[in-house]
Amino acid sequence: MKELKFPELMPEVVITKSNLKEFEVKCQQDIGCFIIPRLGERVSFATYDFTNYPIMKKTSETKVKVVGKVIIHGIECVEIEEDVNKNGTRYKFTMFERLTDTHLQTVAAVYNEGGVKKCPHFWMKIF
Repeated sequence: MKELKFPELMPEVVITKSNLKEFEVKCQQDIGCFIIPRLGERVSFATYDFTNYPIMKKTSETKVKVVGKVIIHGIECVEIEEDVNKNGTRYKFTMFERLTDTHLQTVAAVYNEGGVKKCPHFWMKIF
């Protein structure tokens, strides 16, 4: 996998008011990893530490991609792989989501805890 190249310090972000007419926005992305659960989607992003604002140092870089269709308990969804590089340590996380006309649903996830893969799903209280 090609290494990401986000800046070590977060650049200044400036928001300016627009005179354009307001319009409705349909937010379909997962709030935690900024990806829309559709085949072919992929995204990369970095996180920054705001502790010493206005100097914000990069703490991690993440690549996220939808890798295919999956059916879990009869629910069709997509498999999403997340690859995180945090301060030189890499870890992977897999989630299974579906997008409806009105909602994004996390159906299940797979994570590693002490060398054991765990798979909470929507029937469990963790979600």
